[in-house]
Amino acid sequence: MDGEGTISFASKYSPTSRQQAYHFRPEFKLTNSDPKMIAEIRDILDKIGCAYHVRVVDNPSKKKNNWKAYTKITVDGMKRLRVLLPIMIPYLISKREHAEMVLAYINSRLDGSHKASLSDEQEKMVLKVRQLNHRGILNRPETIRRAPIIR
Repeated sequence: MDGEGTISFASKYSPTSRQQAYHFRPEFKLTNSDPKMIAEIRDILDKIGCAYHVRVVDNPSKKKNNWKAYTKITVDGMKRLRVLLPIMIPYLISKREHAEMVLAYINSRLDGSHKASLSDEQEKMVLKVRQLNHRGILNRPETIRRAPIIR
């Protein structure tokens, strides 16, 4: 999962809702081109009773003919991920912090009123996960410290 998937939030703006606010839905997505791996993941999700959506992409790129077909498995929603993430976390390395932050967000929303506006702490959790999922080199202290010194 660490190299093949993402744990994040899907956002949706609701201008017609009473609060006219963004709503964040936690999600786990895994993409793989190996049918055996997809079958194993589906089997695991079935065994723990976690609903998921499967999308098969036969022609991933109209411009590049050498791309393989792949399958994307998506598990979304607070109740589903509240079941899945505690099972996954012990096996995660690079995505562990993402999973723990999303699980903390889910627990805080489901233990309180998940229809209420986000608290400052919940908003920080969403922003932290988005930062963790950012692609490319971030201007973070650990990135700067690891950069070679050029003289």
